[in-house]
Amino acid sequence: MRTFYPIGVLFSCLIILYGDPHPSWAQDQGDEQVTLNWYVHGKKSKVPGELGDTLTKLWYTCDDSVKSVILKWYYAKGFLNARVDSVRYTTDGNANIYIQKGCSFKISRFNILSDDISLVREYEPRLKNGDRYTSRDVDKEIDRLMEYFENLGYPLVTIQLQTFKPVPEKCKVNIGLKVKPGDQKRVSGVIIPNLKRNEPDYIRKVTGIEDSALITPQLIQTARRNLMNTGLFDKVGEPQIVVSNHKNYLKFSRLKERNPNVFDLIVGYVPEQGGGGTVVGNGRLKIRNIFWNGSTTRLEFERLKKLVTRLNVGFERNWVMGVPFGYGLNFRFLQQDTTYQIRNAQAKASYTFNGTTEITGSLRREVSVAGNPAGLTVNVLDAKALFAGLGFRYHVLDDPVVPTRGIDLSISLETGIKNITDARANADSIDNRLTQRQLQFEVKPYIPLFRRQVLALSMHGYFMDSGQYSEGDLVRFGGARSLRGYREDQFQASRMAWGDMEYRYLIDPTTYAFVFGAIGTYHRPRLVTESRAKSAQTGWLRSWGLGFTYSTRLGLLQFSYALSPEDPLSNGKVHFGIIADI
Repeated sequence: MRTFYPIGVLFSCLIILYGDPHPSWAQDQGDEQVTLNWYVHGKKSKVPGELGDTLTKLWYTCDDSVKSVILKWYYAKGFLNARVDSVRYTTDGNANIYIQKGCSFKISRFNILSDDISLVREYEPRLKNGDRYTSRDVDKEIDRLMEYFENLGYPLVTIQLQTFKPVPEKCKVNIGLKVKPGDQKRVSGVIIPNLKRNEPDYIRKVTGIEDSALITPQLIQTARRNLMNTGLFDKVGEPQIVVSNHKNYLKFSRLKERNPNVFDLIVGYVPEQGGGGTVVGNGRLKIRNIFWNGSTTRLEFERLKKLVTRLNVGFERNWVMGVPFGYGLNFRFLQQDTTYQIRNAQAKASYTFNGTTEITGSLRREVSVAGNPAGLTVNVLDAKALFAGLGFRYHVLDDPVVPTRGIDLSISLETGIKNITDARANADSIDNRLTQRQLQFEVKPYIPLFRRQVLALSMHGYFMDSGQYSEGDLVRFGGARSLRGYREDQFQASRMAWGDMEYRYLIDPTTYAFVFGAIGTYHRPRLVTESRAKSAQTGWLRSWGLGFTYSTRLGLLQFSYALSPEDPLSNGKVHFGIIADI
């Protein structure tokens, strides 16, 4: 079939052959919209989307370029005997393309060969004899095969396409891959660069890499996660395999340290319905490596509302004796004006798997002491309790401060016995010995949407099972670090669940603006110290708001403005905060 060329096309072909292959005027013409008329086996068909986009950019080029692109596309889809009969250009700028695509080829024989056949004997390919052939499926199989050998400790494996024999009359193709695994690589040590804030020996230990371990993707991935989860680094780059004196070392050259000590402060103004307001605050101090490498000391002080304070002091140490074992001690103290005190002392131990999964066991001693204020009913009883707990945490985040992808999940279960020693137990027929169980969970997934846009979700839950309840058995929630839009610890519940959806627009890796919405439900039972006429409370909660986090020389500056349905638009809860390295 004869092909007709407009003069402009012929001239552009001569330019490509003898002059500038990309003249500006030809590019401008090539940007014009071109109509492609697609004929397959003589019948007009729809142009494949991705192929049509490519061909329109090749308009004003020679015939062979267009044919090459078309055939390459059909060959990749498995039509190995496809041909282009003609490409006919019309004077009005259109193109008629006539194609014989032929049959779809199938794999008649698929072999994987190696000088050591035992290495490929256990491998099970996904491509089978009789499957339809596409180049994409073969590439995927090569990637799977390469990953398989890398996981066996062959990081220098090469795979070649040794056999590719189409049988056109049968529409079949024979494919053979040749694997050259190279040598297995075992690590002889870890090379850490000079660090300003951390001891290299401790960082080597934290990687979890043992001498003579096979160098596999899982080993490298686990080592990177172990370093990121220490909280000592902002960035941990991919290690390199370095050979010295015929020994293999993993070298971490891209380690960006962060200040190990952090001060986190939030101050809020909560307006009152009758006018005025209350200033509340929450301060957290974290000091690293004060006693041993890998140790963390935490101090948290909260002024929740008038005459209500809370103090948390904790110490923990990770990677003891060169293994991912940790232990910790924690003390919590709550003072409710002169009404009561609740003190908790907890000891825990943990073990981390693969740098992502942590199992924790704990023992907690709780003591509640009721005051005797004149004319007031105290909703906490004198009591002592002992709880045993089991916790689980899974966390994979791409950044410890402002993550953009990943998940942080934690679940804890506690069971224990509470002994009531209050004098009111006999007079009010209160059970003096209780079995209590409680479940807590928190899930925080981070989902990248588009460039600079992240959806930060969170789900929280608490469930207490007890024969009777006092105020000390209830979880407190609401406020800047909890369900925003409500007062600090506004709600107390034996059961609660709430979720938060926050849309973030990132200006830079640590600066972003956000809007959020939250919804939840809770159940507050009748307390054993309350009148039987008082009923339990169950309700739904919701809130919304906006804010920003801004990176400054002092640290991350935070601002939020949150509203609940009970607030007018001009009278929301305002919170300022800063996270500063010290």
